Amino acid sequence: MPKEPVIIEETTDEEVIGDASAVADDAKSIASCPVGKVITRCESSTGKVGAGTDGATVPVTGNDCIAHNGWNSGIAVVAKAVCSENEQISDPCNGAALLKYKHLRAKGANPSLECPAGYEAILCNGHSYWWDLITGKGVNDVGVIPNDQACAIANCQDQKYCDISLVCKLMDDLDAYAASICLTVTDGTVRKGTTARWLRESTLV
Repeated sequence: MPKEPVIIEETTDEEVIGDASAVADDAKSIASCPVGKVITRCESSTGKVGAGTDGATVPVTGNDCIAHNGWNSGIAVVAKAVCSENEQISDPCNGAALLKYKHLRAKGANPSLECPAGYEAILCNGHSYWWDLITGKGVNDVGVIPNDQACAIANCQDQKYCDISLVCKLMDDLDAYAASICLTVTDGTVRKGTTARWLRESTLV
């Protein structure tokens, strides 16, 4: 059975650890968040990513952290995650409420992801069922691509693909969000800014 979530002091975040996988190619360990919380940290905590194990991924639902075992690893893999409340934040552009976290995923020969405007990257994970395709490409030994690098893996293959997942967090400064995202109408001219009437970009024709 997965271990009980551990509350992280001075936050509502919880650390969750999945059951150890089988010692077998493509076996998985899954750490799942409690209801109302989503993944904000995910790793294959036993290591050897790109050297026997296949990496870590977060589905777009944001509920699970999946550690993937690889061919001839000789070890079990264990998924370890941090889960955070996915609050709904009032949109300063007067649109629908914004989720604090968004989860994105891409796969292919050269997968690459960026956060949408107004959000910042806090976690990028890398994975391939062919672990040698992520060796030496910026994916560390627990399946994380550090935030000072692009969330991308190059030179994989269409059939033997790589995949990446990205967790994005809404900017803390909502005034800065409004200045960069919201549109205003002044004297019939549409422009970005923090004064006058907000319009969402998606509503403009």
